[in-house]
Order: sequence, then structure tokens, then C-alpha cells
Amino acid sequence: TDASSQLLLNLPPQKQLKDPNIYVKLPYEKDSTFINMPIPQPKAKASVKFYPEGGNMINGLYSKIAWEAKDEQDRPLSLKAFLFKDDQIIDTIETSSYGIGKFKLVADQAHQYSVKLVHSGLADSTYILPKPIVKGLVMDISNAIAQDTLRISLSSNNTRNITIRVHNFRESFLYIPFDMEYNKRVIKIPLTEVPKGLNTVTITDSLDRPLAGRMFF
Repeated sequence: TDASSQLLLNLPPQKQLKDPNIYVKLPYEKDSTFINMPIPQPKAKASVKFYPEGGNMINGLYSKIAWEAKDEQDRPLSLKAFLFKDDQIIDTIETSSYGIGKFKLVADQAHQYSVKLVHSGLADSTYILPKPIVKGLVMDISNAIAQDTLRISLSSNNTRNITIRVHNFRESFLYIPFDMEYNKRVIKIPLTEVPKGLNTVTITDSLDRPLAGRMFF
């Protein structure tokens, strides 16, 4: 430091720093102190991810979509956002203090869906949702912390004969062939033969190709 007990540091600008702080150790005689100071940063682009329940959005079917927003340091962002269908706002969505939220959508493959964040500290960016699949099945589990029964809502625009498997990726506990009969069905699966813990329900078509999957406890 100079006679005024000050020091001017010249730091080159750096973008996308994982830790935008400067750390200083101040020794004085037999004592020392550590301080850290944030480095001013330009507005950065957030990290935004979308997680359709079951794995995919299906054209024309009602889907529940979880989404996550983090900053460049992987810290959760609590914010609001506009959901767009092409250039038109169709909903306002938000994340919690954990940076996680959810919304509902009936996707049309002929249109593009996107999210624009409302946050003064972030760069003005648009985040595109995944394209919906033309044919498939949507699974909805309203309560993933089940007691003795797992309740599943299924919607399909194509698949009729399916198989429901409950497993933990090491062992299968239930293997149930099922006929949808209608485009929408609500089924209840007793869990008396399923050990308590984190498990997965996977739905496959008649050729054993996966259509949807969901973890539950």
C-alpha cells in the first residue's frame, strides 16, 4: 500500500468466471487477515434447462415441464419469466429460491416455444424449449412420494399396448402389460412388492422401446 494505505489494482476484464472474487492475505507483524472482494462483472447469460415430465413433450398433449435457472457460478436464480408461443406471451412462470419451477403446456409442433427471463442483472436472452415429438405418451405423477400406491395419469396420441415396469435399474419389481383402450387413463399401482426407497417407473411400447420414465420414492 502507499502512504495513504491504498493500492490500486488493475485487473483485465474476464467473462464467465466461475468465482468472480479476488482473495487477499494481509500480514501485519505476527498477525494476518484474509479478505475477499467481488470483481465487477458484465451482465452474463443464465443457464436454463427444461425437464418435461416423463422425458418428452408430445404434440397436442398436456405436459408438465420443470425448469431450472442458474447463474455462471451454478447458484440458483429466483426469478420470473415470460413463456412465448412464437412471438406471443402465453404465460408468466417463475422459479423458487432453489432456482426450480414448473409450468403446464399443450405443445403444438407447428410452433416454437421459448422463455425470456425477467432479471435486471442478466443479459437479455431467449431460451428455446425442446421440440415436441409427433407421436408418443405423456406420464404425470402428481405425488412422487408414494405411500402404498403409486397413481399415474397417462395420455397418448398413438400408443395403445404398453408395458409398465417398476425397477431400480438393478432389479425389476413389477412388469405389467397394459392396454390403454382410451387416449387418457389413470392407473393405480400397489407397491406392496416394491422395496421402500428411490425407484423408477418406465413405460415401453409393444416393441419394448422406452416411451416415458419417472423416478418416485
